[in-house]
Amino acid sequence: MPNIEIHGVLTGSSTLGAEGLRKRIFALFLKKPYIVDMVVTILQSKVTDQGGDYQPFLRLVGMSSDPLEEIIEILKSLEMDIEVLLLESFHTKE
Repeated sequence: MPNIEIHGVLTGSSTLGAEGLRKRIFALFLKKPYIVDMVVTILQSKVTDQGGDYQPFLRLVGMSSDPLEEIIEILKSLEMDIEVLLLESFHTKE
């Protein structure tokens, strides 16, 4: 299950806020078969560098069986930094 985490973007329902970004992310993947397994997580965090400048980024968390390279290429259109974490395992609640 690919999980795209949003870090350092202000929450809110505007198109510029985290909720607007969440909607944009899902829109990018509407025609992909794996969208049914994809989730987007909004983390209410403030991400800054040493100078205090905001440095929001996306974190893609997934398994080696997920189409991570394809997801990364699609996410690049959002012009944000992307961090990728590879999960060793995922256990469903069922």
